[in-house]
Amino acid sequence: MSKDEIAKKTSKVSSVIIFAIVALIFVGPRVYKYVQSGNIDYLEEKIGVENYKKLTNGLLPIGYAGFCLKELPNDPKIVGAIQNFNSRNEGKMKALVEALSANNLLSSEDKDILDKGLYKVASMHIKDGKVNCTNLHKRLNSDEWDL
Repeated sequence: MSKDEIAKKTSKVSSVIIFAIVALIFVGPRVYKYVQSGNIDYLEEKIGVENYKKLTNGLLPIGYAGFCLKELPNDPKIVGAIQNFNSRNEGKMKALVEALSANNLLSSEDKDILDKGLYKVASMHIKDGKVNCTNLHKRLNSDEWDL
């Protein structure tokens, strides 16, 4: 092998290594957020405990209803209750998300992570019996989870 061929191979290897390092620098923190335990733990610190509680209170019931409607398809009590819940809380939830987004506290990536994380939490609560599908409509119609 000539010196030029060796230099070209070394240059290609160096380019691949540099690309991998740059990709790790830019993508690494995003991947780390997904790997964190529970995927949503870091948001509590980022947006504040009160805002975090409001977001989870507003989103978890929707997840519960989604899971319960898989078990009890088209249950009119659950469908009516979740529509009622959404109409009571939609304005407050939208205002909260817009305020957090405007202050750069909640990115679209954070919203996706929160949705996915709370979907897992809702699933666990139903499987563990913390939330029961047969009386979910009563809890949704109460102000238990209202913002």
